[in-house]
Amino acid sequence: NVTVCINVTVINGTLLREVNVTLSSFDVSATTEDYTAIAENVTFPENETQICLDVMLSDDDILEEDEDFLLTLTTTDDNINVTLSPNETRVIIMNDDTVTIGFNQSSYNATEGSDTSVEVCTSVLNGILGRNVTVTFFTTDGTATS
Repeated sequence: NVTVCINVTVINGTLLREVNVTLSSFDVSATTEDYTAIAENVTFPENETQICLDVMLSDDDILEEDEDFLLTLTTTDDNINVTLSPNETRVIIMNDDTVTIGFNQSSYNATEGSDTSVEVCTSVLNGILGRNVTVTFFTTDGTATS
């Protein structure tokens, strides 16, 4: 989860009445599979200058790029002069997943002089790939030479 705080700054005087704003979320690269969408009215009580809210993030096991979404504020109170600045913030969901990729077997056998090739397979041993991954491998001489 991520905690976001909304602040009220009173330019002149004190805040002697409640102020209402609407907090809304908008997908950028993240979707509502990655976080819980928000469309919520927020009321600042008299003399309250900060309200913090939790935005729920979804934890998955998918290796993917960092993703983001926007939170915006709009005023819902026509009876007071409210300036929203800044009225938008970006939330970046940093990927914390790892994937383990390896050979399916620890060794492979082939018959000498055979025209049959050996199929060497790699697979994802742990995690889920949400993007393309390139694996580079090479051979080295053991008791056999190339």
